Amino acid sequence: MKFTINISKFVIIFLTYTLALTGVQAAPSVRLNERVPTAGALEWTYRWAIKGPEASFVYEKERLWIVGTDTRRKIKIVNQIRIWQGITVENFAQVNWLNDIEITPLINLKFKKLSINKPLPIDGINCNGTSFYLSGLIKRISYVGLSELNYYLDNQCEQISSPVPNAIGVIERRTDLYHSFKVIGPDVIFEKESFESKAPFKFQIMRGYKNPDKNPEFFKCKPAREICAHKYQDLKQEVERLDVIYSKIFKSNRLDELIKTAYSEIELLADKVHVAIDTDAAYPYCEPDLMRLKYRLESLEEIGRVLKYSGRL
Repeated sequence: MKFTINISKFVIIFLTYTLALTGVQAAPSVRLNERVPTAGALEWTYRWAIKGPEASFVYEKERLWIVGTDTRRKIKIVNQIRIWQGITVENFAQVNWLNDIEITPLINLKFKKLSINKPLPIDGINCNGTSFYLSGLIKRISYVGLSELNYYLDNQCEQISSPVPNAIGVIERRTDLYHSFKVIGPDVIFEKESFESKAPFKFQIMRGYKNPDKNPEFFKCKPAREICAHKYQDLKQEVERLDVIYSKIFKSNRLDELIKTAYSEIELLADKVHVAIDTDAAYPYCEPDLMRLKYRLESLEEIGRVLKYSGRL
């Protein structure tokens, strides 16, 4: 009697047992939906979607599709999103890439909470706030001004030569025409084009942002390590309280008295931060904690001023 071993089966059993012992969860898996392209869908694409070279994102009734005839690019886009999300696709080999491919199952809860492709209730959230939030640099999605953007890029980020997953891309960084976006992969980004409510959160083809004329820069960033948080706990909590209030402009369809009160408190709180910075000049290791508070307040004051002068505050 011959003794044979099914190697592949043995490996699968071994890996399953090992993962169970170590508590490691297998990557979640999904199935992609597809549909035969229609003339109406193609017309909709050309009218509304941001076009890549014959591969585009289309949003329809809470569903996100990739349409177009460039099958190689469609495969690359799906791969970049699924790898970034840490998801496997069960039916990848069976997909007919000439069809429209629905990739809604690849979009995780964090993105779904951002109401992709929908106008927001009110102005306030901008491109930098979106990039920072998805990079873990800020705790809640909000407005991030140019000064705060540059502080983080100069102090908590490393500039890299090309776009890699999870990087932040920036164009016109030192001008008022600046824009930032979250890099999902070499061909895919996630962005909000302005702080106006009519500019929704979107997945986009990277397209023109690779153009040298745009002077694109790319950065790998990591959340800050708080060194003196215990020393400035009260000050930090005051800033976070205002930050929470301002973040409500994403969820609320009106600016209530809380936000008006918060705007009136920013200048006083900024003075407290400046006093702390001057007082602790002899302790430079505490400066990063205070500078982050300083620039967070500057961003809140900036968007508060815009909302006030536009008659919304």
